[in-house]
Amino acid sequence: MKKLSLADWGHIAEIFGAFAVVISLVYVGKQLQQNTQAIQTQTSQQVMATYADAQFAIIGDESLAPILVKTEAGQPITAEEAYRLDVWAHLVISNWEQSFRSHKNGQLSDELWQAWDNFFRWNIEQEYVRNAWVNNPIDGYSASFSRYVNEQVIREQSP
Repeated sequence: MKKLSLADWGHIAEIFGAFAVVISLVYVGKQLQQNTQAIQTQTSQQVMATYADAQFAIIGDESLAPILVKTEAGQPITAEEAYRLDVWAHLVISNWEQSFRSHKNGQLSDELWQAWDNFFRWNIEQEYVRNAWVNNPIDGYSASFSRYVNEQVIREQSP
């Protein structure tokens, strides 16, 4: 058996080093995947919590639910009721924008985004939410989200 030279040992060390680099990269990739999943889960929970806040406003505030009932029945509402409804509608729209941005940043999975987007699209079909969007006196939403709603949602729903 031939004795290995220093150069031979160097080649063997390079092979083991390359193998160690591959193992390290696989490990880092797995860690990134787990981190991405954790961020997506956290974002999903934040979206749900923000939406729950809007729903608790209806349940917890005795005056908001009757406003929604009156509006959906086509009954007139006072200026104060219209203001409360508008603020609530913008809370819903803001939650939609949060979901939109989270999806664009890869923090909300395609599957969850699609589900939330469908839900928010249903919301904007409600006259009081659509009015809050269309009659928004300030441009308080990001340009990309505004473009998305105006081009992809409002235009699709127009007769």
